[in-house]
Amino acid sequence: GRIVAVDYQIQRAKGPEPFEWVTEQNVVSYTYDEAGRLISATNAVGEREVYRYDEQHVILERGLAGGASFFWAWERAGKAARCVRHWASFSQMDTRYAWDDNGRVTLHNADGSQEVYVHDQRARLVQRIDPDGATHFKSYDDKGRLTVEQDPLGAVTAYQYDEAGRLVALFPGDDEPTTYEHDNGFVRVVRRGEAVWKYERNDQGDVTRRTDPDGHITDYSYNRYGQLVGVWYPDHSCHRLVWNERGQLLEEQLPNGGIKRYRYDELGRQVAREDEHGALTGYQWDSVGRLIRVVLPGGAEREYSYNPYGKITAERDERGHVTRYEYADGLHLISRRINADGTQVKYRYDNVRLLLTEIENEVGETYTLDYHPNGLIQQETGFDGQRTAYAYDLNGNLQEKTEHGDDGSQLVTRYERDHAGRLVRKTLPDGSTVDYAYDRQGNLLSVDDGHWALAYEYDRQNRL
Repeated sequence: GRIVAVDYQIQRAKGPEPFEWVTEQNVVSYTYDEAGRLISATNAVGEREVYRYDEQHVILERGLAGGASFFWAWERAGKAARCVRHWASFSQMDTRYAWDDNGRVTLHNADGSQEVYVHDQRARLVQRIDPDGATHFKSYDDKGRLTVEQDPLGAVTAYQYDEAGRLVALFPGDDEPTTYEHDNGFVRVVRRGEAVWKYERNDQGDVTRRTDPDGHITDYSYNRYGQLVGVWYPDHSCHRLVWNERGQLLEEQLPNGGIKRYRYDELGRQVAREDEHGALTGYQWDSVGRLIRVVLPGGAEREYSYNPYGKITAERDERGHVTRYEYADGLHLISRRINADGTQVKYRYDNVRLLLTEIENEVGETYTLDYHPNGLIQQETGFDGQRTAYAYDLNGNLQEKTEHGDDGSQLVTRYERDHAGRLVRKTLPDGSTVDYAYDRQGNLLSVDDGHWALAYEYDRQNRL
């Protein structure tokens, strides 16, 4: 009763006989051990993942097709099992979990930073403490619906629902709330301030008419399969779409009169695209749907090859130049780019979050990046040796930028923000300031540097 393979099949005619299903290719195959546990999955080009379990059937190892492996250690058994360590075949990842019996778990990362997650008795996240101490809160009603979120600086977002559990109002702190009206389970009216959007739908829930806050109407029509076949815009122009029996888009008739056309192979992959000017582009794919060749309208070609993560390992451009990419430690992250002229660029990721930490360019110059424990950039040193440091508030918004000179000087730019994280004042290194103001929709209203003030106005749809 276990699935051992998934095949892609199509219906083919066999002479005068009825259509029959024919396997076009194997998509994935699975193998199991004697206990019925999945131990491997292999795709159409032979790339294979493997899995290993303990005697309680809890996963211990996952080996990716690209070479990286992930490991787990557990305490307790059965439904009470919980992870106490999660690490990998590469050195950056090694996290330990310390649990209490009140829904609190503390993560100890390889760099010494900690994260805390607290869940209620119904396994809902109610508190998260980031490595920098930023604390997030969530509250729920008795039906499990999120009702309140509080960010680390105290700003509150509230959610309101009707008896059916549908969202009817969103209150983003001091900003303008958004309300929703429903009909037959679908949103019918959206209001924010003076702006009102209205929607009409068919029995399947597809939008057939949309009226914007200025009263402009856009109509939509569908075929019997629910596919969009026509859009009529407020200026009376029309966009039409033509589909085949397999649900593939064959043609677009654009509002300006142009026509785009598309063709597909037996596996449903697009193999040709003709734009509205008649230019034809061709595409070729491998067995797992990765693009391996593009034939441009003029006949020039580009070719690509990949690793098991679907990352490009080589690309040949239309002039025949080949650029190659290498990936270290069995990861999906590029470690070296070898240019067509033989020069190379190297990359390092010495960070527990696998963030980029160093770039070495073609002439041996380095660009380095250091991070705060929460993953935000703490300092960057450019190829020219110029060093810039960054500090953030507890919501992760930039608060201060310090540019260090070769002579030991410092140029500091400071940023002040409102409850929503919007920039309200920027203080430049010379002490001058730039002030910013917003409306309750979050639109920028003015910028004033003390010399030339800029003002902005918006329509009811928040368009400048």
